[in-house]
Amino acid sequence: MNRTKLLQLVQKTKKPFFWMLGVYVALHLALVPILSIVTRTTHSAGATPRKWGLVYTAHVVNSSFGITLPAWYIPGNPHKPIILILAGSSGNKYGTIARLTSLYLHKEGYNLFLFDTRGQGLSSGVKTYGIGEVADVIHVLDYLSRTFPKKKIGAIGFSMGGATILRAAGVDDRLAAVAAFASYSEMDYALIHHELYVQTAAALGRGSPDAKKKKVSPAARSAQIVLSPLLTRVALKAWSFTLLPVPSPRQSISRMDGRAVLLMHNTGDPEIPLRDFHELYRAAKTPKKSKLEFSYATHPPALWSMDFKYQFRKTIQGFFNQELP
Repeated sequence: MNRTKLLQLVQKTKKPFFWMLGVYVALHLALVPILSIVTRTTHSAGATPRKWGLVYTAHVVNSSFGITLPAWYIPGNPHKPIILILAGSSGNKYGTIARLTSLYLHKEGYNLFLFDTRGQGLSSGVKTYGIGEVADVIHVLDYLSRTFPKKKIGAIGFSMGGATILRAAGVDDRLAAVAAFASYSEMDYALIHHELYVQTAAALGRGSPDAKKKKVSPAARSAQIVLSPLLTRVALKAWSFTLLPVPSPRQSISRMDGRAVLLMHNTGDPEIPLRDFHELYRAAKTPKKSKLEFSYATHPPALWSMDFKYQFRKTIQGFFNQELP
């Protein structure tokens, strides 16, 4: 093929190539809000802590870019600190794990503040899996500092909620003690590649992977192959509406000198591998660090197990009683 014909061929294919590239990039930008919508779980207006036997007051925190975060404040001992409770990606503030955690900590006299970050529960906005959510936590801390001045504040989060809490602790030292269950260490390409499968499977109604059942969703697997981790990360950053760098959980935990941190994880977690848990613990520079591994092969807490619930309750009560009295 001579040079003239080659140039003609390039000219003919250039426009379709850039058009397809644009569509491919747009696909990733559209994917983030789509997954945020289809993986969101909500609760009815009547589903409140009153059904748990707890008194509460309703609050609304305004976050960045007009995002609103409906919240519940459950008062305890007026002399005790406040503990934030954050559910995971497919949970919300009325879910079972939020309820049990609230009951366990309220029994110890703690004041509790439950809210859902952007794109979760009844909160507005688009879920960005721990990036933009850091701004939500900081706005909540600002709100609590104004509403309940001089109170110490701690936090506990699960999965994405745990990662969000750790990331926020790295940029705001008002979080005096934090606990995280099944947090990722870094939002690297390996994690995004795996989560493309997990979140797409959840959106298609297949749920999270199970180490024992080993279910495979062909559609989710196809999405994992076709979609780019790099472009997905760019899209998540774009939808977070922040240009500032947000430290990863591993970077954040290395900055928590003198503050207390508790890490918990299931040993057979098929979604966030146990190595993330060990990386986080190694990265923690604070002498006030502790960890606990549960012998289960699921990503969420094993709420069906009485042994788990007993061990979990004693661990979080003991941690906050010691580190956030």
